[in-house]
Amino acid sequence: MPAPPRAPVRAPVRALATPHDAVPAHRGVRGARGRLFQTAVHRVRDAAAALRPRTIGGRLRAGFGATLVLLATAGGVGIAALATANQRNAAALAALHAQAETADRLGAALVGAVLAGARHAQTGRDADADHQARQLRESAAVRTEALARPTLDARERAELVAVGALEATLEAALAARRRAAADGAGRPT
Repeated sequence: MPAPPRAPVRAPVRALATPHDAVPAHRGVRGARGRLFQTAVHRVRDAAAALRPRTIGGRLRAGFGATLVLLATAGGVGIAALATANQRNAAALAALHAQAETADRLGAALVGAVLAGARHAQTGRDADADHQARQLRESAAVRTEALARPTLDARERAELVAVGALEATLEAALAARRRAAADGAGRPT
């Protein structure tokens, strides 16, 4: 007697994680890697769809939350920008303060040199001549320091050079006066 016909053996049915797992491998990238990639992409899509609010209240809460996140981000960026601007302003203020201090020192040194020269011209004493020379050296040093500052513009540099020329003229006149005094020709009474 012939054997009864056998029923075909079916493969066990596995549960699909998502409906997208049923996509055949020949669509898209071929092979096991392609199926794994497809499965991962579909899982991400499904997770995003699950997180998407479905009710009006959920959408309103999501919109309000997104608005708060954007406001917090804008506030953080604004605070960082203010801090940076504050640092730049403090550096600029310090440079201006140093420049003003140098200008004050230069003015005081010039006035001191002129007064010492006038006093020397009046008295003719060597001590006054030495004091005037010290004042002129100090004035020249302060002027050189001021010229080295990068914050000076061209007009200010030209004024400092003109001050140097005036100092040189003053020094030459006082030196001539000293020579004349030493010779006894122009000594004041």
